[in-house]
Amino acid sequence: MRIFRRSVLLFAGFAFFLAARQCALAADVTDRSWVFSSEGDYLNWRVESALTSGVSGGSLWAESGASPAYFVQNATLDIPARKDHYFEIRIRMRPASSPTARFAGAYAGIYFTTDAEPSFDEAKKLTFRTYGTGTLKIHNVWAGANTKWTGTIKRIRLDPTTVTDARIEIESIKLIQDRTGPEFILKNNWTYSDNDTINYDTPSLMLMDTYDKVSDIYKVEFYRRPAGGTNQDWVLVGTDISLLAGWQHKFPALPAGSYDLGVKAYDQAMNPNDWDYPEAIVHNLTINPAVTPRIEVDAAGPAQPFDKMIAGNNQIWYRWTNDYDPATNSLKSASLESLLADCGITVVRYPGGCHADTFYWKKSIGPVATRPDQYGNHRAPVPVSYTHLTLPPNYSV
Repeated sequence: MRIFRRSVLLFAGFAFFLAARQCALAADVTDRSWVFSSEGDYLNWRVESALTSGVSGGSLWAESGASPAYFVQNATLDIPARKDHYFEIRIRMRPASSPTARFAGAYAGIYFTTDAEPSFDEAKKLTFRTYGTGTLKIHNVWAGANTKWTGTIKRIRLDPTTVTDARIEIESIKLIQDRTGPEFILKNNWTYSDNDTINYDTPSLMLMDTYDKVSDIYKVEFYRRPAGGTNQDWVLVGTDISLLAGWQHKFPALPAGSYDLGVKAYDQAMNPNDWDYPEAIVHNLTINPAVTPRIEVDAAGPAQPFDKMIAGNNQIWYRWTNDYDPATNSLKSASLESLLADCGITVVRYPGGCHADTFYWKKSIGPVATRPDQYGNHRAPVPVSYTHLTLPPNYSV
């Protein structure tokens, strides 16, 4: 037990070291910061269309009446625009007339001017959503997404909400260079863990839980190297630039042996993760065609009751087309029914998972000839020529 605990502690410490190193190698850089921590100091921000305003309690605050309040920075910034710039805004809002009331999300905007275009206008606006929940929210707004964010940035204006009768409390406003790559999980249920062995020669990787605090993932590169190699040994084998089927790649056939498989994910500002990012590499994946897959069952282990309602199966609606015979209330393929019964399937999930997003039950009843075509969603495209049938409520296996 002591050895196990020590191993866990060592592993946790190593993971923390890798994460800390990733942060150290790719720390964001703040170009301008306004933190409202001094009583009465507006830091050159001018409040417009507010009934009252002030700086106290660690925030620049304002209460609006019939018109939404907004904030203008009086000083000239003279900051060279960068593709990786983003604004970090720490803000809290609620209705001004009631400290316990709330309002729903509304659009907010950051206007800016440049040396080439000195006036505020809708073309030079960064749009995002804010919420009147009475709790502190942190909004990271990517400036580089706007094609007008070029040249030298001169002035900025913040419109926190279009809602009137709002109390707005801003703790800080920062203009920051995004130097941090995306986050993701590589070693998940769809891929591999370190030191796994497979008996096929075309491994596949898929990223799960992808996240970037500023923009989004732009592309993912997939690499391989001999197990235990150096960063100079990485070989690029493929790139995915479409999220349509998830960020994934199937490697070309590899000779038997042991490999490290790695990924570099780039955000919209072209910041990649570092190789030291804990989820960047599947270490020591062994390809051994001689391995025979097996399932080990401990029959002597403790038994638990099994809920038969768990033994279900997902059925995609368009795959039942023309297979159901209403005359006999059964599928035309008796073998399929037998197979389902032999498997002990007690629940049929129909019309499926994501395929059900665009399935309409009312379109699947009535005379077959009068039933209109149905369509799959963007993740499950279905040819428009299908006339789809459905199973009756009393169908069973």
